[in-house]
Amino acid sequence: MAAITHLVTTPDTANTPNTSGAFSPASGVLLVVVVTKEASALSSPMVSADLTSSVAPTGFTLIRNQGHQSSAAHMGIFVANSLTVDTTSRTVTIASGSDAGAGTIISVYAISGMTWTGAAAVRQSGGQTDQAAGTPAPAFPAAALTANACIGAIYNATNPAGLVQPSGWSESQDTGYTTGQVSGLETAFRNSGETGKTITWGGASASAFASIIVEFDASASTPSSSPSSTPSSSASSSPSTS
Repeated sequence: MAAITHLVTTPDTANTPNTSGAFSPASGVLLVVVVTKEASALSSPMVSADLTSSVAPTGFTLIRNQGHQSSAAHMGIFVANSLTVDTTSRTVTIASGSDAGAGTIISVYAISGMTWTGAAAVRQSGGQTDQAAGTPAPAFPAAALTANACIGAIYNATNPAGLVQPSGWSESQDTGYTTGQVSGLETAFRNSGETGKTITWGGASASAFASIIVEFDASASTPSSSPSSTPSSSASSSPSTS
């Protein structure tokens, strides 16, 4: 069974490039990175963004991008294109193309028990863009499979984000910053047991928000056809934003 571990979350209020704190993952795990980016003029800055690691694996695939604050800010989720091969301390860095943007929050996770990597590791994803204050409820295209692990993230304009995770999920971190645009990020995960389609958070966001949910394929056989919104593109192409 796949199991998710939160490794590090780093608010960084400088312009791009932005780098996470150092972390030392186990060998043979799949790295997953949630990134927020504020004050970026590009319509979809995560599409032209590069996420790199200082230690192999160095390549990541952008799975999903959601707009926030009338799409003046964005949140993306990246999956490594290969499993880790050692426990060397490392960082990950986001650079949002030609647009320096402003602050970011980088949150890094490891999933053990995975065979698939990159876009193939994702069964499906969902999200919400430019939502008014209220309770996040992103939806998958189809019901999740109980054996699969899931990660969810909410990016809002509150410090800290101040969210309550969905029922049956575990909150991994809830943080933010006030320098520049007030920004908060809350992430949660579930290792198994999720069979829902709409994933409703346990309380309202006090401010406008964007959301992302991702279901990871924990099977050891060839991945089945995705129920739709799993992009097969890399960070240089356009992921789903709906």
